[in-house]
Amino acid sequence: MPRRLFVATFVLTALASGASPAVAQVSSNGFLVKHETSIGAPHARVYGPILLLGTPVHCAGPSQQADERAVGEQLMLGFAEFWNSHDLSQLDAIYADDAVFEDVPDGTTYRGLEEIKASLGEDITYAPDVQIEVVSLFVSEDRGALEWVWSGTQTGDIPGLLPATGRAFSVRGVSLFEFSAGRIIRHADYYDAAGLLHQLGVEIRLPEMTPDG
Repeated sequence: MPRRLFVATFVLTALASGASPAVAQVSSNGFLVKHETSIGAPHARVYGPILLLGTPVHCAGPSQQADERAVGEQLMLGFAEFWNSHDLSQLDAIYADDAVFEDVPDGTTYRGLEEIKASLGEDITYAPDVQIEVVSLFVSEDRGALEWVWSGTQTGDIPGLLPATGRAFSVRGVSLFEFSAGRIIRHADYYDAAGLLHQLGVEIRLPEMTPDG
């Protein structure tokens, strides 16, 4: 990647009155190239260089940001492709070994790649024809969101919840992701759990509301 220079302006609050801003030119690796200041207060002369030189300022260039977004998008699309291929080994190239997956409506958290694979594998077991349709996605350098429709037929038992019903289902949801080093490190699912259970024939009763007193 070609080295580029970016100009970052740091306004330092001096400990004495009459201080002027400090201007620094910073390279793409985040280290100071040029520093100019007319700050006159002794404390400001000390704190200005410490802030600029002692703490690297990370300024990712446009091409680096685009590369990171492309990686994040491929990870999310790889997640969607897993639901259509049902190949659990695909998850090895998507999730970090210590990734965390939260099924928010279910209130369950899975820690580590093997727990995540076991959880998603259960879904494929009770709905072997399950598929995901990607509706939309958003991605930044280290985070992303995937909107989807999850559809299938419950031909197997959902352990501890529901025996096989043979009913079809289709629910909307969103997955939120965090990325690091080319892998998903955090994943949280939000979906219409009540709608899913209703489609599977589960009767949902809300508690009766009674007037106070």
